Amino acid sequence: MKSKIVGLLILGAALFVSTGGAWASVLINVQANYYSPAVPDYTDPDGNFVAGTPESWNTIYKGAAVIGAAGDKWNQLTSTNSANPTNYLDAAGNSTGVTLTDLTGLSGSFPSVPYGGFATGSFQGLMSSYLYNPATMRFNGLTPNTLYDLYIYSQGAANGRTMTVLVNGVSGTTIRTDTTLNTLVANQNYLKITANSGISGQLTILASPGPGSNVTSIGDKNEADINAMQLTESPAVVPEPSTYLLLCLSLGAVGFARKRMSRTE
Repeated sequence: MKSKIVGLLILGAALFVSTGGAWASVLINVQANYYSPAVPDYTDPDGNFVAGTPESWNTIYKGAAVIGAAGDKWNQLTSTNSANPTNYLDAAGNSTGVTLTDLTGLSGSFPSVPYGGFATGSFQGLMSSYLYNPATMRFNGLTPNTLYDLYIYSQGAANGRTMTVLVNGVSGTTIRTDTTLNTLVANQNYLKITANSGISGQLTILASPGPGSNVTSIGDKNEADINAMQLTESPAVVPEPSTYLLLCLSLGAVGFARKRMSRTE
C-alpha cells in the first residue's frame, strides 16, 4: 500500500509539473500611435487656395512583440484624449477593466510623435511612433498583490541614449549601442521588469533619461521615449485552473489511499 501512495504522489507531481508551463494570464498590449488632426482648406498670405488634409494615424500594429502571437490586438495611446481607451482590451479583444493613467499633468493626453524606429523588419509598425518623455504613468485595475511582467519598448535615435524605468520600486535601464538594429534586443530597445501590483492593484511607471548617456545632443540626453508596452501576470504565480484541479485530484487520491491503509492496519 505504501508503494501505491508513493506512486500516486509521483503521478500528482508529474501532472502538476506537466501543466506548469501553461498559464491563464491576460496579455495587454499598448502602442503609441501618432495622430495628425485634420487641417481645413485655407488661403495663404498670397491669396492662393490650399487644400486641407484629413486626420491621419500611424498604422495600428497587430501581432506579437517579445511575447504574444500573430493577430494579437493592441490598445492605442495617442495625442488625442478621445482615442485613448478607458477600459483596455486584452490581446484577444476582450475587456479587462484595466486603465492607464497619465500622471504628468497633461490632462490625460499622451503626447506621441512619429518616428521610424525600425527601417525594416516585422516590428517596423510597432516602433513607428513613441511617447515623448512620458514621465509617470499608472496601470489601474490589476489583481492586487500579484507579480506582473511589464515589457517596455524604447528605440532611441542615437547611440548612447539611455532610459531608466522604475516600476513599483523595481528598475531597469536600456542603453542604445546599435542604431541599425531591426530586431528586439533586451536592454537595448526593450526592458522586462517584474513588479508586484501591491494592495492597490496598480503599477506606477516612471521613465526618465538614464545615467551615463554619451550622446552629444542635449535633446537626446533628456529624452525617455516609449514606443510600446506589454503587460501580463508573471507566469511564476498564475497557474491555470486545470493545474489546481489536477493537483487537488492527486492529493485527494493520496488522502483516500491513506485512509484505506489505516483501516486495513
